[in-house]
Formats: sequence, structure tokens, C-alpha cells
Amino acid sequence: MTESEKNEIHAHVQAIGDILYKDTESREPEKLTSLEGIEIAVQEQMQNCVSKDIGIFLSKQAQGQKLVGHFRIQVLLISWLISKSIS
Repeated sequence: MTESEKNEIHAHVQAIGDILYKDTESREPEKLTSLEGIEIAVQEQMQNCVSKDIGIFLSKQAQGQKLVGHFRIQVLLISWLISKSIS
């Protein structure tokens, strides 16, 4: 990965973080008043918004590749978890 690509990822992550923060602030501002609440909010936002999209991306990538070993198990597990959370 090039330095430019790393910077691009960082910029996107910052933008995603801003959106998720504003969402939590508008729906559940009390979660942002303690470390425990922030941790819970981050976990929920990651699970509900971010992980699904990352998992779908990984699943699509895996379809075109022959996967072996531990990585194959991870991709299959992620795919299964996504299918359970969508249904």
C-alpha cells in the first residue's frame, strides 16, 4: 500500500467517524458521557454499520480466489455472521 493510499484510508475513516459520532450524539447522547458508553457506542456502530460492509467486501473478494487454511475459515465465518445479521 502506498503512502497516498494510507492517507486516503485515514481520511475516509475520519469521515466515517464523524458521521457515526453525529449519529450517536443525536440518538443516544448519554453514551458519550463515559468511557464505557463510548466503548458500547463504538462497538454498536462498528457492528451495525461498518463490519457488514467490510465483511461483504471480503466475501466478494474471496469468491474469486482459492482460499486456504486459517484465512479461509475467517472469511467463511465472516460471511456466515453477515448472513445471520442481515436476516
